[in-house]
Amino acid sequence: MNRFVRKHLKEIFVTVASVLSVILISCALILIDNFSDGLYKQAVDAVDHHSEEYQTLFDKQIDYYTAKAQEIADTIPGQRLELSSYILDLKEDPANNIVAFMRIYMNGSGYDAELGTPVSISLEPEELQGYIRSNRFGVTGLFNDPINYSRVFGVHIPVNRGEIQSICVFFQNEALFATLEDSYKRFESETPADYLYVCAYPDEVVSILDAGDSLLGNKEITVHDKFMTYLRSLTDKSTVDLIEQGISNGGVTHEVLINGTRYVLTVKPSKLAGEELYVIGIYNSYNVYAEGHELAAVLGAIIVVVVVIIIALAVYILLVRFKLAKQVDTYDLEDPIYGCPNFRYYSDKAVEILERNRATKYAVIYTEIAHFSYIDETFGSSVSDEALKFLIKVYEKALKEEEVFGRINDDHFALLFHYGSDEELMNRLNTITSLAYHCPALKKYNFYLRLSIGVCPVNRDETNWSMQKFLDRAIIARRTNLTDSSKNVHVYSEKVHESFMLEAEIESKMEAALRNNEFKMFYQPKYNIERNRPDGCEALVRWYDAENNRFRPPSEFLPLFETNGFIAELDKYVMNEVCKFIAESLSRGYRMIPVSVNVSRVTASKEGFLEYYVAAKKKYGIRDRFLTIEFTESFAYENYDVISNIVNKFHATGFECSIDDFGSGFSSYNILKELPMDEIKLDRFFIKPGISRERDDNLLKSIISLAKTLNMKVTQEGVETVEDLKRLKEFGCDVVQGYIYAKPMAATDFLEFIRSGGSLHIV
Repeated sequence: MNRFVRKHLKEIFVTVASVLSVILISCALILIDNFSDGLYKQAVDAVDHHSEEYQTLFDKQIDYYTAKAQEIADTIPGQRLELSSYILDLKEDPANNIVAFMRIYMNGSGYDAELGTPVSISLEPEELQGYIRSNRFGVTGLFNDPINYSRVFGVHIPVNRGEIQSICVFFQNEALFATLEDSYKRFESETPADYLYVCAYPDEVVSILDAGDSLLGNKEITVHDKFMTYLRSLTDKSTVDLIEQGISNGGVTHEVLINGTRYVLTVKPSKLAGEELYVIGIYNSYNVYAEGHELAAVLGAIIVVVVVIIIALAVYILLVRFKLAKQVDTYDLEDPIYGCPNFRYYSDKAVEILERNRATKYAVIYTEIAHFSYIDETFGSSVSDEALKFLIKVYEKALKEEEVFGRINDDHFALLFHYGSDEELMNRLNTITSLAYHCPALKKYNFYLRLSIGVCPVNRDETNWSMQKFLDRAIIARRTNLTDSSKNVHVYSEKVHESFMLEAEIESKMEAALRNNEFKMFYQPKYNIERNRPDGCEALVRWYDAENNRFRPPSEFLPLFETNGFIAELDKYVMNEVCKFIAESLSRGYRMIPVSVNVSRVTASKEGFLEYYVAAKKKYGIRDRFLTIEFTESFAYENYDVISNIVNKFHATGFECSIDDFGSGFSSYNILKELPMDEIKLDRFFIKPGISRERDDNLLKSIISLAKTLNMKVTQEGVETVEDLKRLKEFGCDVVQGYIYAKPMAATDFLEFIRSGGSLHIV
C-alpha cells in the first residue's frame, strides 16, 4: 500500500485537489445563495418596520381630527336650543374649515346640529350606529353621506351634558388626505417604498402617497380603483386572500412575485379607524438592500478567486505536511501547559531505555503533591502553577543519562531512575523531596511542598511485564500505610500488595459501616495529678466489623481515611455522637466531665467544618468550655494563619482548643508562639528513655515550664508507669492520660467509672 502511494503520489495530489475544488466552489455558491436569501428575508423585516412608521403617521393624522372633534365636544352647549349660536361661532373660526357638518344624538334620535332637522339613526353607517347605541368613542371609515351628499368620515364623541348624549363631527376626507400627503413628503426620503396607497374598506384606493412605474404594462392605479382586483391580475389568489385576512387581523407583511420580480407587500390597518382605512405599501425586495446584493456578487467573485488560490496551495501544504509529521509527533509528546515531557513521551522513552540497558537496575517512580487540592483552593491557581513549575525544574535537574520523567496529569508525575543499590535510590529520592519541600511559591505562606512517592523496582524477568503495570504498582506503594507515616517514600513489595488489598476491602465497606453504626465510641479518662480526680476525657472511635466479628485496629483504617478523605465524614459522625452522648447522659442524671474530640487535617481543611461543629454543640445544648477540639501538631505546624483563625472562632463559640501529639516530629516554638491554644498534649516521645536520664528530665521540665508560662494546660499522653507519673508530678505537669489511669472504655463503663469517683491510688 505504501509503495503504491509513493508511486502515484502526484496523481493522488491532483485527484485530491480536484475534489477539493469542486467541494469548495459548491460551498461558495451555496454560501452566496444563502446570503442573498438572507437579504431577501431581512427585507421583509425592514419593510414591516417602515410600514409601521407609515401606519403611525397615518394614525397621527387621524388623531389630529379626533382631537378636533373632542375639542368641539368639550365646548358644545348642553341644550339643543343653544346650538344655533354655537354653530355660527364655530363656522366663523377659520380653524374649523375642515368640519363638513355635525349631528347630535339624544333620547335615541339624531339631529342635524346646524339645521336642527331630525336624522334617522338607521341611515347612519353601521359602525356609527354601534357607537351611538353604546355611547362610546369611535372613528368611522370613509362613506357617502346620503343626507348631505358628501364623502366624509366621522368621529363620534360622548358628551352626556344636559339633554345631549353625544355628537358626531364629520370631516371632509379631502382635508384628511391633503394633510397626510403633506406629512408624508417630510418622510419621503426615509422610505424605500416604490408604491404607497391609502385604501378604504373593502379595497377602494382613496389616496396615493407614492407611485413608481406601473407594475403591469401601462396600467396605472388611480383614486377609486379597486386595489384587490388589480392585485389579482398580478399574483396568485392565495396571496390576495392572505392580504385580505391581514386587513381584518391587524396587518400583514408578505413577499410576492410579480412579473418575475420579488416584491414585499405590506398592509397596515389604522389603529384608530380599524379595517375601514389601511395603508398598502409595495417594495422592490432587491432595492431594500441593493448594496448587500451587490456585495454578495463581489463576495462570490472573491470566493472563487480564494478557492483557486487555496487549491493551488493545497498541493504545497500536503507536501509540507509529510515533512512536518515527525515534528507534530514531537509536539504530541510535550505537555501543552508546562512544556515538560508528557506521559506518552515518558511511556515510549522508558521502554526504549529499558530495552537498551538490560543489565541495569531501574525503578519506576510515581509522585504526587500531598494535599495539592488544598494548595490550589487556599492559595490560588497561580501559586499551585508556580509550585508545579518548580517541581518540574527539580525533576529536570535530578535526571541522569538514560533516565526520563513525564507529567501524567494535575500534580502526578512518573519517573524512571537507574540505581546501583537501594540506599543510593533512597538518597536520591530524599534529596528530591528535600529540594521540593522548600518551594519558594509556598514558603512565603509558611507552607511547604510535601511529596508522596511510590517506587516499584523493574523486574524484567516477569512474564508480560509492562511500564503501566510497574507504574500501577508504584501508585499502590504510594498509597500504602505500612511504612512509618513520617516517611514519604514507599517501595512496592508483596507486603505492600497485601496492604493494598486490605485498603481496598476497607474502602468497599466504610460507607456502609458508617450507615450501619459500626463505628463505636470509646472514652479514655484523663487524670488531674494535683486534684486526684478525672480531668476530662478523650473521645476515641473504634470500628466493630460485624462481618468479621472483630474490632479493627485504628491504625488499620484511620490513616487510609485521612488519605481518601473519608475521615471528614467520620469526624462529623464522632462529633455528633459525642454531643448526643453528653446530652443523653446528663438527662438521665449521670455525672459528666469535659470531652476532647480529635479533628483531622482533612476535616479542618473542609469548607463549613467549623459551622457543623458549632451547630452540633448548639443542637444538643452542650455548655461552653465543655468540649475541646484537638488539632494534630503537623497540621498546626504547616498552617499557622489558617488554624489561628479557626481557633479564634472556636473560642468565640464556647470551645476550647488543644494541640495533640506535640513533639511527634514537627515541634516548633512557632506553634506555642502563634496559636492561642488552651492545652498542649505532649507526645509519648517525651517520657521515652533517651541518651541520658538527665537530658530527658531537662527537656521535659523545660517544655512543661514553657507551656505553663503561656497559660496552657499540660497533658502528657501514654503514661503507663508509676515512675513516669511521679516525674511528671514533680515537673509540674497538670494532667496525664494513659493506661496507668484508665484504658479507653465503652460508654456504659465510662459512666460507671466517673460515678465511682475515678481517683488514682498509687502505693
